Amino acid sequence: MNASNLLDKLPPVLRRRPVLFGAAGLVLLVLVILWLRPARPAVEPTAYYEVKRGDFTVSVVEGGTLSAVSEYSIRSEVEGTARIISIVPEGSYVKKGDLLVELDSASAQDQVNQQQINYEKAKFSVEQALAQLEIQKSATNSEYLAAELKLKLARIDLEKYEQGQRLVDLVEASNKLVQAQAQLMVNMDTYRNSTNLAAKGYETKQKVDSDRLAVLNSANALIVASNSIWMLRQFDEVKQAETYRAAVLQAEQELDRVVSQNVRKMAQYSADLITQSNTLALSEQKLERDKKNLAATIIRAPQDGLVVYPVSDSHFSSESLIEGGAIVRNRQELIKLPDLSRMKVVIKVHESHVNMIRPGLPAFVMLDSMPDERFRGVVEKVAPLPDTQSRWGNPNLKVYNTEIYLTDTLPNGLAFVSGIGTSWACSATGQVVTCSSASGIDPGGTSTITMVVNVLPAAAGSLSNSASVTGT
Repeated sequence: MNASNLLDKLPPVLRRRPVLFGAAGLVLLVLVILWLRPARPAVEPTAYYEVKRGDFTVSVVEGGTLSAVSEYSIRSEVEGTARIISIVPEGSYVKKGDLLVELDSASAQDQVNQQQINYEKAKFSVEQALAQLEIQKSATNSEYLAAELKLKLARIDLEKYEQGQRLVDLVEASNKLVQAQAQLMVNMDTYRNSTNLAAKGYETKQKVDSDRLAVLNSANALIVASNSIWMLRQFDEVKQAETYRAAVLQAEQELDRVVSQNVRKMAQYSADLITQSNTLALSEQKLERDKKNLAATIIRAPQDGLVVYPVSDSHFSSESLIEGGAIVRNRQELIKLPDLSRMKVVIKVHESHVNMIRPGLPAFVMLDSMPDERFRGVVEKVAPLPDTQSRWGNPNLKVYNTEIYLTDTLPNGLAFVSGIGTSWACSATGQVVTCSSASGIDPGGTSTITMVVNVLPAAAGSLSNSASVTGT
């Protein structure tokens, strides 16, 4: 049956105005429904609530990295670069003294051998310089004594001449003059006698000539003796005095020269000894450093702990991955031994939210490996400046490193070791740890307990923990 057949069956009045009568029927139907609907009860006063000022919870959700609050960092102490020969696998639990990393020691061993040779050479050079200094001390002492003796002798010679030799020479010259005068008188007497005897025919002419020649010789000797005294007083005394004085002056200058030369030689040999000693000290330091460098190729665990390989925070880091065969530089971090008793989460808070974060605010941490567990924490520190590493990709991005310390107790699967806290005493029965405080906690106050535990080999799957406070 179609719509035209239904319209033909309607009364004539309805067929002429179908739209009007349709609207009227719809209104009638609505009124019937409202009349048949049961009445609503009156609205009770409890349906209204008074608006009051209160705290509004604002949550900032950020991803981060879980790490230990304190950890022991193992770094390469080998100078330059070194290749990793072997390294303990990540995740291994090591004891104090266990071998962690072995680095290539061939180059370090060669340096130690070469430096040992250099050290022995430097040691021999010091001994040689010391012996040479002692020899020079003896030589300079001998030279000084010889020069000093020469000066003493020169002064003695000068004093001897001035106080004795000059008078002796003068007396000797005077004696020669007296002798010449006496000899002349004797020869003159002899010549006179010979002449008288020759006149009487008793002496030969030859005898007379000989006596006359003797008189002439005696006269010449007298002249020589007289001139000798004059030359002695005029020239020889002055000459001899100046000669002895010059000898004294030369001896004094020679002594000063010897002293100066000895001082210079001693300074030279002393400086050579100091140089060789410094070279020996540097060689010894270099040898010790090379030995330490060689010893640094073997790295052992300084304490018990879990081995964790470091991961660079920078995407542009040129450091190689920590694995066997990798080349590492000096002071590069190789292994971390974290203290698992206290954990923290480092997040990066955007600058639009950083003003809402401050130390002391509560936080909740959820781990990807344990999505059903939620751990309590507290904001410990907010960086005052934005993280520069996060701005390489986007210079306009400003995020602030924020540290959140986990304050929740550690989950089951961990073995209790000790509990540390002011006036707290802790003990364990199975996996239940009970801590009591003699001083108590004031209402609204806080108290911190640090739990030290060991990870049990059976720890696996979902772990949970809880805490409760009782007391009067």
